[in-house]
Amino acid sequence: LVAHADAVFVPMDNVSHHSALEAKKLCKQLQRQFIPMKSCGVASFTNALTLLAVGWHLDEEDDGGIEITATYPIQQWLTNYLNQGI
Repeated sequence: LVAHADAVFVPMDNVSHHSALEAKKLCKQLQRQFIPMKSCGVASFTNALTLLAVGWHLDEEDDGGIEITATYPIQQWLTNYLNQGI
């Protein structure tokens, strides 16, 4: 299923830590976008879709943290703001 997906959305409130890590690992192997969501609610899904649609990516850093990067320069100012809170 993941092999045919463009992105994988994982609601962290309904998925075990082990399952989320396995999904993340599989996405990395298959070069798919892994998108962790705070909850399984409609608002979280809408936010995740919006971030994906405008070209933002969640990148894992060496220390295990997450950094948000923008594909388009116009979002760079918001990207910098979002990364300050992570």
